[in-house]
Amino acid sequence: SAGCRPVGPLDAAADASMRAGTPRRLGGAQEEVAEPGETCPLGAACVVIQDMLALKYGVQIDEADFMTKARARCDPADRSSPARLAAALNTEPALRIKDEANDRLLQLELQVAVVTSFAELRAHVRRFPGSACAVAAVAESGTRRPQVVAVYREAYGETASLVAKTRSQLYGGVAPLMDFREDGFRGAVVLDPVLVRVLKYESQPNMMLDLQVPALSSEYRRVAEGGNDAEADIATRACTALSELAPAPGEMWLRLGGAEAACGFCVGLMSQQLANRSLQVAACRALAGLLPAVPVDASEGQAAVELLAAAMRRHSQCPDVLEAACWALAGSMAMRQDLQAVASSNGASEEVVASMRRFLGAGSEVEDLQTWACGALASLSASNPTQQAAIAGSRGIDAILTAMRLHVDNVRLQHMACGALSNLAANNLNNQAAIAAGGGIDVILQAMQSHPDETTVLQSAIAALWCLVKNNPEHRTLVTRARGVEYIVNAVQSHPYDAELKAMASGALQVLVPGLGEALAGGLQSQRQAPDGAWGSPPRTPSPSLESPSSPEAASAVGFVAVQSTAPSGLSARGPGGAAAALPGMQAKAAASAPSPASPPGASSVPISATGPRSAAWSLETADEDDDDDSFGGAIAQPPGMTARGARPAGSLPGMRVAPALEASPLAGAAPNGMRKSVISFG
Repeated sequence: SAGCRPVGPLDAAADASMRAGTPRRLGGAQEEVAEPGETCPLGAACVVIQDMLALKYGVQIDEADFMTKARARCDPADRSSPARLAAALNTEPALRIKDEANDRLLQLELQVAVVTSFAELRAHVRRFPGSACAVAAVAESGTRRPQVVAVYREAYGETASLVAKTRSQLYGGVAPLMDFREDGFRGAVVLDPVLVRVLKYESQPNMMLDLQVPALSSEYRRVAEGGNDAEADIATRACTALSELAPAPGEMWLRLGGAEAACGFCVGLMSQQLANRSLQVAACRALAGLLPAVPVDASEGQAAVELLAAAMRRHSQCPDVLEAACWALAGSMAMRQDLQAVASSNGASEEVVASMRRFLGAGSEVEDLQTWACGALASLSASNPTQQAAIAGSRGIDAILTAMRLHVDNVRLQHMACGALSNLAANNLNNQAAIAAGGGIDVILQAMQSHPDETTVLQSAIAALWCLVKNNPEHRTLVTRARGVEYIVNAVQSHPYDAELKAMASGALQVLVPGLGEALAGGLQSQRQAPDGAWGSPPRTPSPSLESPSSPEAASAVGFVAVQSTAPSGLSARGPGGAAAALPGMQAKAAASAPSPASPPGASSVPISATGPRSAAWSLETADEDDDDDSFGGAIAQPPGMTARGARPAGSLPGMRVAPALEASPLAGAAPNGMRKSVISFG
């Protein structure tokens, strides 16, 4: 007949698959006794597969046949987790289920998308309202285990709850609907069953015929391709406009809740148009400017991070989406433990590393992705031991070093990559060893050799070396043998008026060659004002604070800044009498800063704002455990929400202007257990 072809004689295995259930695996776990009110995970999976097959192909499966074969594939331990349940259903041999009429055999393959947040699950449900598309684990009162249910719509009249269909574990029939909120969500998978083959048994001449697979329905194709083109275009243009209008920190409308409202608007559009690539790019770029202005612990910011991770999973083969998401992560994670925690629970760092490993070729698009991915890893790992371990565990250090080797000439990539290595190495002996074992010291020195005129690269590279050698004699020896001291000294000699570079160098050299760092720092005392607006020693005035960059270059560039420190991650600069030197293009004004209770006598705290909407920001934190005096005195200014401490005036970054500081930073404080605490930031 038309659309059919013979497959071959029906063997015993095929006949068994058609006529009976799959035999139970030997040694399988025993079934647990069901509790009253407990749902059936296999029933939930069956509901989703039924609904999606009806939507996509207009076919239905025999539920009894599915349940028999699913029980044989899925041990009781697999059924409590939606992800493990889906993986068990996808195991070999291929899953073949009889259709509702029992005259055809449908061979299925389940495409699985892991969902880690309630917001992402709600976005998937909105794509297929009324059709169950996801299997979720939900904490339900009165049961000792999470219940596995089939989620199919939002609750009527509100968006904070989702509604799921259930099957009873006790008697197998339809059970009452279950609604749940974010606090009850424990994880989910979106199941998209693909009809691979349609087989039909013919008794004469004992053959299995391969029938034509039904075409996808027009309704499903519209959803899969992004929905209404006109609506998607308007949404994309709205996000693009928001990305261009993203405010600088401190603008009045932010204090009125504008950042949260705009961020929530982007989140809503992203969730409604998950499949629309252009909209996801525009929304990610808008969030890059909005997220830094969202208050700590705001639900809009947390939902935005969840959807950034979801966009990377949904569009894992689209470098433009991945780049835009990395850009947003790079500029918003540093020193935001609330956002870092959300990123960690949603697997953001693993997605960033996976994108770097997936796109390794040449071309500006790939280089931009690698650049902002390095920035995202630096931001995610800033002062966050959990993320340091997660990034290293997903082979993120290898990915960073590979990017540096492949794109030696890319200044921004080398700069951000060195910053990422710095943050990963800070106070983490395992990561220090992994970086050195992967040839990281040579790669960092290669960056310095390839970009002798780029002070941003030199500063971040020297800081990375400093983090690697602090309290690590073995690495000191490796850096010295690789002529690291020579590279650092040459960098200072080539840029004698760059106070921040000299600060980095003096700190690193004090560890590598005791006494040499102090000599370099002392050299600042004899400097006069440098050419091109660079300053040697500013007047001794109260500490200044920074406002937003005054040029696009300052907003997009990434530069090290530092504070008084006793460790590699807390860098400092000593000028005449302990004063920190300002950098080219800056204007200093006096600021009446209130002294910090935790600051040394005569020291002052400085609130800083130094990042624009398109800047990447990250930071390092460490505490000195030894009793030697590694402090250099003085202070250099830092990005928003951070402090610069020292007894003398603070400097700032190129292209930024200095304005009065009216209050002490709330983050200034002594390190625990009497340890001295310091921070490095990129802004």
